[in-house]
Amino acid sequence: VDIEWGLDWLAPAAHARARVFGVTEPVAGDRVACMAWRVGYLTSALDAYVAAHRDVVVVDHEDLCRAPVDGFRDLAVALGLEWTAVSDRFLAAHDRPGVGFTMDRVAADQPGKWRARLLPAEARTAAEVLAQFPVGRTYELPV
Repeated sequence: VDIEWGLDWLAPAAHARARVFGVTEPVAGDRVACMAWRVGYLTSALDAYVAAHRDVVVVDHEDLCRAPVDGFRDLAVALGLEWTAVSDRFLAAHDRPGVGFTMDRVAADQPGKWRARLLPAEARTAAEVLAQFPVGRTYELPV
């Protein structure tokens, strides 16, 4: 796992709110479980927010990666933003290999990439943690 964060970045109130989902924190030393917990908590909280605020525009990262120009153009229209040839060129210029926090990535390589980056045991751990959250029921997770 590339990201070395602990759970300390979440305020204690966030931990308490996670109990609303009936999920307890993982052991702090398990990086995969901690990251999956964060993803499960944040995406479940965002999902609940979106359910209560129907005016929020939601897009799926993997869908954008499969068709970046069409997806971002549709997103711009939904947000009332102008899409120009400069926007097309920006996407094309950054559709190349990249690392870390750079904006460069080969878009077509991104969907499902996490499945190949984790070892089978790590994928199972992440799936077990995510499955505890409401959002976990919306994705096909490895077993």
